[in-house]
Order: sequence, then structure tokens, then C-alpha cells
Amino acid sequence: MTDTVFYQHSFELMKSDIENGKFPGAVLISGPEFSGKFTAALEIARILSCVGDRSESCSCEFCRQHRTLSNMNVLVAGPRDCMLEIIAAKDALLRGYPSLAFVRAVHKLTSRFNQILWEEVAGSSKFSPLIESIEDSLALLSSPAFDQSKIEKACDSVVKDCQKLESSLYNSIPIDLIRGASAWLRIRSSGAKKVFVIENADRMMDAPRNALLKILEEPPLDAVFILTTSKRGAMMQTILSRVRTYSFAERSGEQQREIVSSVFHQEKFSTVADCLYSFLPKTPTEVKSVALKYYDAVRSGQIPSVDSVVKSCASFEPRMLFKSFLSGIVESCVDFSKSSADAELARRNLLSVQLCYDNVAIYNQSVAAALERLEPGASRKNVVDMTPAQRKIVLDDAKAHTLGYLYFLQHDHPKAETRARMRRFALTDEFGTADRLPPKPYVREGLRLAALYVLREQDVRAPDGAEPGWAPFRPDDAAFSFQFHIDFHPTRRFFDVKDKPDAWHARHCGTRGWNGQTHRAFFPLRALVPEKVDGLLGAGRNVGVSSIVQAAFRLHGQMLLCGQAAGTLATQALAEDRAPRAIVGDPCSVRAVRRALVRGAAGHPGVAIVAWQDLTPDDPRFEAANLAPLPPDATSLFYADLPRQH
Repeated sequence: MTDTVFYQHSFELMKSDIENGKFPGAVLISGPEFSGKFTAALEIARILSCVGDRSESCSCEFCRQHRTLSNMNVLVAGPRDCMLEIIAAKDALLRGYPSLAFVRAVHKLTSRFNQILWEEVAGSSKFSPLIESIEDSLALLSSPAFDQSKIEKACDSVVKDCQKLESSLYNSIPIDLIRGASAWLRIRSSGAKKVFVIENADRMMDAPRNALLKILEEPPLDAVFILTTSKRGAMMQTILSRVRTYSFAERSGEQQREIVSSVFHQEKFSTVADCLYSFLPKTPTEVKSVALKYYDAVRSGQIPSVDSVVKSCASFEPRMLFKSFLSGIVESCVDFSKSSADAELARRNLLSVQLCYDNVAIYNQSVAAALERLEPGASRKNVVDMTPAQRKIVLDDAKAHTLGYLYFLQHDHPKAETRARMRRFALTDEFGTADRLPPKPYVREGLRLAALYVLREQDVRAPDGAEPGWAPFRPDDAAFSFQFHIDFHPTRRFFDVKDKPDAWHARHCGTRGWNGQTHRAFFPLRALVPEKVDGLLGAGRNVGVSSIVQAAFRLHGQMLLCGQAAGTLATQALAEDRAPRAIVGDPCSVRAVRRALVRGAAGHPGVAIVAWQDLTPDDPRFEAANLAPLPPDATSLFYADLPRQH
């Protein structure tokens, strides 16, 4: 770096204080965005950790490392939108300029995932493959023997991995990172100072701020803290009292043009912001235009489609687009400030916008909190009663948990055999969705129907240890048969302090367990018909079964049979112009429904009402065997073992 790049008098003061031995152990660099605060922080960190002559041409070990931002005596933390600078540096590299700027831009992101900081954070190992891939590609780009015809492909690979990495970057520093940095800072280094740089320190939440404050009260020897902020007023006063502030000013247009030319090798932009914003998928002006239309729709009493807004704003990636969107809403409120009533409305609007921004940029907002912001009480709704926007919040959160759990099983599970087994699972493109997940969730249990008959455990369960046979409940209106484990998950756990490798143990209640068997059970048509409501039939998991039976009644094949039975019953009700409850109460109508199920339709095979294992749908005896009553003493599952008349 050169002095002329910065054009900041405070930077000269910082270097002077270092030379005169007056530089404090903790400083805050405050100034507007794009004023060079972070670049200055990195250069001061280089000077402090240098064991040579501290000049820009110093060749000591730490200065050599710093040129690619891999100085082992410098830790970097804090939220930052890194992708625009990475893409801008990639553009310069592809136009023939040296790769160093691209490497430094990438390391401004990857340095925030230093293992020293993340060692105590659960799930942090998932970053390692991405960082290894990025470093491998950067090493190739820096190699003199690298095939220049492949440079664009290598850069694209780095950018793609960086986008994945930045999507995992926190909006507010976790407290575990502060603790990790504290432990590292207290380990004495060999002659050089250790520097901890915290960018956008104003975004820290209470817990990490308090943890940082405790360190600043008793700082480690030979450790220096450099904090940066664009909002000094948002900093905790007790932290401000323990740091020396160096204020940076807004640079002139001419100075910024020189910086853009020197760093990004662009001549057509007058400011750093204009240069970086040119690489956005949507310009801030376009996003603000969407915000204006959104707010106008709200003012006119319409509810705009959230999905269309997100899509038109490139999903608010990078995240700075969301800030532009909120700025557009704020600008739309200006004309409200003409009277006292309008001013109050504008004030409430601004507070709502600020809260919305804080929820996204600072706080790790829960699903319930997000729902409550849309509608008070929404978090207590059943998902089927939610609006599409509310349901999307819940399902997006479920997708995130699903992907996180899959990653844990494949990479972080304590048992190697489990990790190896789970790596057979992979996402698929067959659904045609952007996230490669199914468009609708798998719902293990549904709202059970208060039906004319509710299938109970005693209707289906086989005695423990016994070979499953025919279920004792054999209704005349049986629509199909089924058999599966009563896979009833435990709802309690206990902690065994003596069993350290696997201390948590499932606690089952009574006979409830993982593998309770059912007999070959029968599902009655009456379980599809509500007790009180006419014109409605259950299907899928919304049928007349107890919670215990539902644990065995949830497989895809069972759901298909349930839908087939409901559709056939509805067809018969329409044909007779009678309610479904009248159909299931009439033996003749029941026989007609069962016959239609067994015979199938349009060339499709019929339903096996009785679970004969040696009888296929094309057997001439299939219909008779399935419609005949089962003998009370029948024990075999095989048609051939029954008396001939059956």
C-alpha cells in the first residue's frame, strides 16, 4: 500500500503514533463507507506485526505473508459484503492485470473463517472443503506454469466457492469467535505483536460485545485490537471509552477516481461505490424502484407478492441489495412529513424499517419472530391455516434444518461408519427446484379425522415376539390391507453421565417403541367419513386412525391406497346421489365400492383387500378371494392353504 492511496490524514497519525511508541492497545477507525477503513486496518496490522524495518518493501516473514493477507499474527472478524470486490478484482485479472489484487480480495473473505476463531463453533468443519478448494485454485492462478487459457474457469470456480462461503458468514459476530480470539491473543508470539481486526464492530450483539469489553479491560500483552465502524454512534459507550478513535473523512471525487484506477484499473467510474455497484446483479436504483412500487401497493391497500419482490431483486444477494430496498422505502416516506399526523406515520414507518433491517443484519431472527412480524399470533397457527408468505417462512426454515442435518450426518457425526453410510445420499435435480429439494415437504403425521370409525392399536397390533398374522379386526367394509412397524418415536430422553460416548438415551413409554409389529390389518371405509360433516372425505394421513396406528400408517403405498379408496367411495356417492355416510352404511353400496376397488380401472390392477401373498391381480380367483369373508380361524397368509371354497 502507498500513502497516496488512502488520502486520510488520520492514517498518517496512526503511523506516527506507532513510530513514536504512542499507539494504544485498542483503536477504532470510524468513517463513511468506502473511505478505506478496512484497508488502513490491514496495513496498520502489517506494520505492528512486522519484525523488520516496517517499510512497504520489508521482506520479513510476516510482511511477505501480509501481501496475500495470510499473516499468521493477524486475525480478522466481522460481517462484510466481500463478493463485489472479489468480482471486480476478477474482472481486472481477466483483463490482464496481476493476480495479487484478486488473491487479497478473496482472502478478505476467507480470513474470517480462520480455524483459530471457529474451533469452538459447532459445525464449523463444513467450511474446510470450500476453503481448501479456494486455496487450491488460487495456488494454480499464482503459478508461473499455469495455463492462461484456463484462467477464467479457475476464477469462476473461486467466485462460486466464495459465494457459498459468504452465504454462511454471520451478520453479527458469535460470542464463541470472541472467546477463540481471546485464547489465541493470550499465547505469546515470538517478537511480533498479534492484531485482532474487527470490521463493522457496531453490529455486535450484547453477548459478544460484553465478552470483548472484558478482554479490553484486561488486554493480553503484545496484543492490539483494531475496530472499524461506519456508525460510531451505535458503538457501546463502555467500548468507546477503552479505544482511541481515528476518524476518516469522505474522499473527494478526484481521489476516488485515482483509487478506482489504481486498484480496479477502471477509468469510467468516479467513485469506489459506483465501480463496485456496477458488478451487482441489480443496481441500487433498480432495487429502490421495486421498493417504491412495493410501498405504493401497500399504501393503496394491496398485499404485494413477497416472492415476486424477492425475485425481482435477485433474491437480495448480495445482502447489500436488501439495504438498498429498505432505503427505497424510507425515501418513499418523505412526502408524509407535511403534517403532525403524517410526521407520526413517517416516524412509525422509519422505526419499522429500522427494526426490519436489524432483524436481518444484526439479530439471528427466529422463525416465530419472523411470523409475528407478518401477523401477531401467526407463529401459533397450524401450518395449513397460514398464508403462503407465512408458510414459506416455516418451510424455508425446515429446508435449512434439513440441509444442515444432512451435512452433520455426512461430515460431523462422531461415528465414521455413520458418516460413510450417509454420504450415499445426495441432492437431486429431478425435482426441477433451485435448491434441489422436493417442492413440498414430507409430512410424517397429519391432522387425524374424527371419523365414523377410528382404527385403534388393538385393531392392528401383533403381540410382542409373535409372528404377525391376520388382525382380529376384520370389517365388512375393508378397503385394503396394510402391515408395518408401529414406528412410534420416543418423546423423552435421559442423560447418563457415566456413558460419555453416547450420553443421551431415548426413553420409551410402556410398550411404545421403534419396532412394534402390526398384524396384516384392514382399513375400513368408515375411517374416511367424518362423524358430523357431510360432503367431505379423508385421505392420506387425514383419516380415522389413532396416533399409535398413524405411526404404522404413513408409507407412500398406504397413502396411494387410501386415496384410491377415497376416490372410489366419492365416485359411488356421486353415482347414487347420496352422502358418503349413507354409502358406508348400506351393505349393497359397500359391496359395489369394494368390487370397484378389486377390479381396478382403465387397465390398472385392482386393490388387494386381503393380503394374499401368493395371489396376483391377474389370477382368475383374485376378485372372489378378496371379496369373500376371511374365516375366523384363518392363520395362514397364503391363499393356497385355505379351504377350496374360499
